[in-house]
Amino acid sequence: MFFGATAIQSFIIIIAIFSVMYWILPRKYSWISFAVMTVLFAYMAYQLVPDVTDDLHRYYRAINDLRDGGWDKMKEFIEVNNHDMENYVSVRYLFWIVSRTKSNHWLQTIAIAVAYGSYSIMAVLAQKRFDISKFYVYVGTLFFLSTYYYYDIASGVRNGLCFAIIVLCAYVMFVEKKLIPFCIAGLVIAFYLHSAGLLAVSLILVTVVLYRFDSVFVNFIFMFSLIGGNFIVQTLAEDSDNKLILSIAGRAERHVGADILAQETSINVNRITVLVAVVVVLFVSYYLKKHDSKNEASMFYRYGSLTLYFVVGSIFSGMIFMRFTRWIVPVIVALLFMIGMQAQKDVITEKGDNYLKYYAIPIERFLYSARPIIIMIVIAYSLVHLWYDYNGTSLTFAHFRYEWEAMGVYDYTW
Repeated sequence: MFFGATAIQSFIIIIAIFSVMYWILPRKYSWISFAVMTVLFAYMAYQLVPDVTDDLHRYYRAINDLRDGGWDKMKEFIEVNNHDMENYVSVRYLFWIVSRTKSNHWLQTIAIAVAYGSYSIMAVLAQKRFDISKFYVYVGTLFFLSTYYYYDIASGVRNGLCFAIIVLCAYVMFVEKKLIPFCIAGLVIAFYLHSAGLLAVSLILVTVVLYRFDSVFVNFIFMFSLIGGNFIVQTLAEDSDNKLILSIAGRAERHVGADILAQETSINVNRITVLVAVVVVLFVSYYLKKHDSKNEASMFYRYGSLTLYFVVGSIFSGMIFMRFTRWIVPVIVALLFMIGMQAQKDVITEKGDNYLKYYAIPIERFLYSARPIIIMIVIAYSLVHLWYDYNGTSLTFAHFRYEWEAMGVYDYTW
């Protein structure tokens, strides 16, 4: 992509380009760096070709069949529930739209553009609404870029695309408090992309219902909600012939019973990511709850904290834990970090260092002294995870067409 660079090298180059542009451009025009980053990541996705073991390879075959067979082939797919098309309506139209183009590569391009574009929109909106300094936005974005699994979205498409839409809708509804009908439509579309959308959308509904009940008791209930939720789905499936319920039940069972020993290193990294996320959210919680006079961030904080408690509760539940950790936690933590850090800075600016050193209550003094430590933890972990991206994540399996051809590999689905 970049003068013969490999896919993993191109990923690092794009982050470097974003970083340089971000710090060169004035704060008012920093949105340009996010736009360029999104376009470059989408273009990189267009150049990728799947391995035969990727879901994307199977999707390519289905799209080729739709391109040749037209809507009659789609009806056949629905009848046999190919790629869950009978249950997940959004998948039908996504595949159909791509089949009307000349290239299958638009499938992963759309997924990456939506995923990184949605984060960029949220980061730019948050920077403007909360008047966040460039430093906090960059540190939060660095955490997002290093812990968000790029190739898992490009090669799997549906799950990452589903989560990206859901988190964007949650932010717009809870923080911007606008475009509610469009957000509801977005949630419906996401719900019918992947079975995991049920859990993510449910957390939004629960946030609306339990927004005022921010108690330790409620949070602990959510830590163990996965087991109860799985039991309910399995019970419904026993007496139901609804294929949507049966699909969700089958996937939930595999999630809870998955053997994670084969992926122990990856799982442990995800667990460390969640640990860092918990530390960050606990740190910013005081300011997002106590100093949000306009009630702009508190509901999104509640959504983020409930999601994080749910993730902690699913830490031994295989795919559910991995999916939430890789595609929802990075976005939520990045946004809460930048908003919370700016909120603390605003308090310091308003009351002065002397107040926080000598007159503030103990919790405020502690948070004031721990502030640089938290920032260093986020930066250090982001850099370490970026190194892990280069050496140990699925990105190492990402290849451009010319890389495969150099290895003597060619596939008709490309």
